[in-house]
Amino acid sequence: MVSTSIPPPLYDLATIQALARESTYFAANARARTKLLELGWKTSEIIAFLTNLTSKHYRGHYLQMSAYDGQRKLDCDAYKMCFDEQNLCEGNSTVDNSHCWFFVKLALDTDDEGKFTAIVSIHLDSSP
Repeated sequence: MVSTSIPPPLYDLATIQALARESTYFAANARARTKLLELGWKTSEIIAFLTNLTSKHYRGHYLQMSAYDGQRKLDCDAYKMCFDEQNLCEGNSTVDNSHCWFFVKLALDTDDEGKFTAIVSIHLDSSP
């Protein structure tokens, strides 16, 4: 029998969210920066998206993802959530087609300044 259970998160979501609230996050590669620019998200949208995530949005983890434009590898937790960009809260695609699904890969990382949330990937996703 094949197990379909999702492995537990690598990182504590509350820590990721606390860092986000302090604007202590970083788009960890050019693709993530480009996608955030394409989405038109500023600090308020990024923080709202990250702080609205819950354990029900967790989709698994991805090991050794390319970060810092290939300079390093990071293990990431993946989340997927329908997001209401206008009201900066979790959306409901069955009620309002203007709410879109977003998929994000996150890691906790450190630098000389301390710990921060690394956004390794973020993009629109077509389905729940």
